[in-house]
Amino acid sequence: MSFFVFADRPTDPAVLSRAHRIAGGDIARHASGNPWTVGRRDDSDHVLTSTDGVTRVRGTLSTSAHVFWGRSGDVPVASGSVEALVALLDPDIDEVSLALSLVPSLPILPFATRTMWSGIQAVPVGHLLEMPAAGGPRTVRWWEPPGTGRRTVAESAEAVRAALLAAIGAAAGDEPLVSADLSGGLDSTSICYLLAHLGQDFLAYRTSSMSRWNDETARAHEAAADLGVEITQFPPLAELSSAFDTSPVTDSALVAAGPIPWVASRGYLDVLSESVAAAGSRVHFTGLGGDELFDVLPAQYRALWQENGARSLPQLRRIQLNRKVPLRPFLRGVTRGRPYAEQLAKVAGDLRANRPPEPADQHSWFPVPVPPRWVAGDTRALAAEAFTEAARAGLVPLGATEATHQMMEAVAFQGAVIRQFGEVYARHGISWQAPFIDQRVVEAVLGVRVSERMDARVDKPLLAAAMAPVMPPGPFAKQDRGDFTLDIYDEHEKRRDELLGWFDDSLLVERGLVDAGRLRPFLHAPSFADVGLIDLENVVGVERWLRAAVSRRSAVAQEIAP
Repeated sequence: MSFFVFADRPTDPAVLSRAHRIAGGDIARHASGNPWTVGRRDDSDHVLTSTDGVTRVRGTLSTSAHVFWGRSGDVPVASGSVEALVALLDPDIDEVSLALSLVPSLPILPFATRTMWSGIQAVPVGHLLEMPAAGGPRTVRWWEPPGTGRRTVAESAEAVRAALLAAIGAAAGDEPLVSADLSGGLDSTSICYLLAHLGQDFLAYRTSSMSRWNDETARAHEAAADLGVEITQFPPLAELSSAFDTSPVTDSALVAAGPIPWVASRGYLDVLSESVAAAGSRVHFTGLGGDELFDVLPAQYRALWQENGARSLPQLRRIQLNRKVPLRPFLRGVTRGRPYAEQLAKVAGDLRANRPPEPADQHSWFPVPVPPRWVAGDTRALAAEAFTEAARAGLVPLGATEATHQMMEAVAFQGAVIRQFGEVYARHGISWQAPFIDQRVVEAVLGVRVSERMDARVDKPLLAAAMAPVMPPGPFAKQDRGDFTLDIYDEHEKRRDELLGWFDDSLLVERGLVDAGRLRPFLHAPSFADVGLIDLENVVGVERWLRAAVSRRSAVAQEIAP
């Protein structure tokens, strides 16, 4: 969202002029005459008010529309776009955030206010920003999670379906034609059936995997035939994957966003966005967020114990046997709670001691981050100190239980992805929509008992029940999920030599954040496990981003040099 919001204070005319060059649009003013907003506001996503000298800015619960802020001199300024604030404020790279970006599975809440840039902050999930006419900005909670869910799937299915239909209908608006992903998985397929139920004309798009064992092509085409919708099939992801791309990042939106978690899909999204725009669609629907709401997250096993106590032991035993995990650590994890701050402090201690986490910790407030073996001691030290500060900050979890908190963090993660899609592909004029992370849908799901959302016979039982009146039940029978791991390995094999040479001159190594000697064997042959491949994708993405960010700072310095 390219707009700026200023506190009700006199603003340097030069700063105002620069903001107008960046955002364009109109300049609105407070009742005092001071500048209030600059640029193109999207009032459907952000709520902006100015009363009694206090300026307030609020985004969405999922953070798909979010609020960032910094200072221009002594005047606080906010925006829905990190890119806009970076252009206005010209900040330095935040070294702690850079170190944290190398730690996979980083929990969101403790570091929700951080960006990759010094002096630019984000508001926490479920908060708004207040900028008074005098004094510093503050964040205020506007959303409180509902209490522990008590309804059954049968009682809630209609409410979930109604929430989804409302979210999709609002996003589609009066567009004569929209588009949607149709991967063949449950989430995107459900959205397509809901679009058809609303009578909305739409086009469907997908890519495939080179692995015939995990490909969902047949299911996608069966759904498309049943719906009578045209489906555009792109080449397998292996031909479009960009997980290990080493070319310079030149897109200012990508530089501002920081290392992106969806980097492997960038090549596919490039061709997808061009095709969608050429077809005349201005709204594109994705299934992001479906797994976060309807699949099983680690803390949900603990929720079984919290809801049913000893009566849950037979079900927990079946889960433990099915997952083939040791019994005692599993039971410790699901039956023993630890306060949120205490869990943060424990992670800090494990990082300092270079100690692996306890298996039981996986069922706590967040999946425990485990730094790859190639991160240097400086990275561990910076991350440990950041966790220690978070433990002392008195943070309030995003839910009364670990399961609710985990789900809300996952929703916020996907919200950030959708927001980044919109910024990176803004030139195509496409509104990217993820109905599953709409507040109405999230709250409908939170009202359901966790034990009701788990069924060994049905995949995503709550979604299956919600979709029963509008979608055939067949896809919800337990089935394999689509998987693109083989495609990413194929890309790595093609780029291995390039990567090895590229990291001979690594900025992360130069800054003492990565150990080159330990990294090199993994660059040559990544672990044959998904986590090893994801860790390698991440370090390549961070290195690529850092090179672009340093180049940007050098270019800015040359522009302002006398």
